[in-house]
Amino acid sequence: MKKLQFINWLVALALIGWQIPSANAMEPPTIQLYTPNGGEMWQVGSVQNVTWENGGFTDIRLDYRTSDTAPWQLIVDGLDGQWVSNYAWTVPNTPTTTAIVRVEGYFSGGGPAERYDYSDNYFTIFNPAPSQILTVVRPNGGEFWKLGSWQCITWTSTGLEHRNWIKVELDRGSSNWHTIGIVPNFGFFVWHVTGPKTDTALIRVSLLKDPTINDTSDNFFRIGNK
Repeated sequence: MKKLQFINWLVALALIGWQIPSANAMEPPTIQLYTPNGGEMWQVGSVQNVTWENGGFTDIRLDYRTSDTAPWQLIVDGLDGQWVSNYAWTVPNTPTTTAIVRVEGYFSGGGPAERYDYSDNYFTIFNPAPSQILTVVRPNGGEFWKLGSWQCITWTSTGLEHRNWIKVELDRGSSNWHTIGIVPNFGFFVWHVTGPKTDTALIRVSLLKDPTINDTSDNFFRIGNK
């Protein structure tokens, strides 16, 4: 009888042990990346918020890469998983349309294996083109230019090279712009002043390939005999 009870006790222990999972076999907690998760447009040098949800890891690491074949690059490591669920990232100068961020959760003191989550789709890191500006210097209002004389039209430019072509136009007060020159961007154009005479002349300079980049004399100048 005692032998049978002992066997039953061993069987019960075996069943209990089979039902309780081993601590070493426990699944690690979950982690999920929220942003960037695809479609974002993040400018180089801007500060962007990377966010995630942590299911119980003590430490967080963030990495990014610029394409599916590029190596992972560290953003930050050792964030406190118990208190931190976002990170202000200064976007690096690595323009791409196929960027991905990875968040990793792990236990610095050992424990269940780490887990990762990635951006679901690509986001873009972009570097805006430098500002392109043209500014008329002369004539800028109040000048008198005599018919038949040679006059130097001048301007300054920002973000443009000498090889960019500039269109120089004249308006005699009727908003009817007439091209008087197309020249490289050296900042000047020498014009042989022609009639008819007017008291309401204006000069406009514009980038030939993009006329929206332009500037006009601030005020009228005069063209005449005296």
